[in-house]
Amino acid sequence: MPAKAVTELIPHRPPFLFVDEITAETAGGITARRTWRADEDFYRGHYPGAPITPGVLLCEAVFQTGALHLARQAQAAGAKPGEGTGGVPLLAKINDVRFRNPVYPGDTIIIDVKKKETLGGFTMMSGAVKKADGARVLTVDFSVAWKTPEGRQPPAPPASPAPPFPPAPPFPPASPAPQFPPSPPAPPAPPSPPTPPVTFASTPPAA
Repeated sequence: MPAKAVTELIPHRPPFLFVDEITAETAGGITARRTWRADEDFYRGHYPGAPITPGVLLCEAVFQTGALHLARQAQAAGAKPGEGTGGVPLLAKINDVRFRNPVYPGDTIIIDVKKKETLGGFTMMSGAVKKADGARVLTVDFSVAWKTPEGRQPPAPPASPAPPFPPAPPFPPASPAPQFPPSPPAPPAPPSPPTPPVTFASTPPAA
């Protein structure tokens, strides 16, 4: 099964997709392949001058293969991966990881995952990795489920647009101001009467 089919089954994408193709599958397990390219960015720091594939990424390749197995089981049951949950594959538990041989740039690994049991929505699995020449790389037991992470809800459907409000009726034209008649002119003030002259009595001469 080519790489396109892998990305149709699980949500992982480069640069964090570590399964190239599915090579075999049964009702109880799945086998996949991955070639580690020398130009992958993490080799620049792990380690400069002595590149080795990080063990956590080898484990991640196993876990992604387990998610592929769950997705294929969902397809066999007539559903889409994650249908009804809108979730993603979530790792719940890792047990007894054992590393045996390092993996170098250019190496191809074969990933075998087998289902052990399902309990409470979680599927217990075992995984084993070996190189193309048969050298054992690692073994690991783990549990995974396809769920919506806590605190993350599926996107809500878009809200229906609100109905448009009807246009407001126009205001009636203002009534013209009433026209008052002009005020009559004020009558002229009557003339003031003339002021009488002031007369001073003469003082008699002293004796």
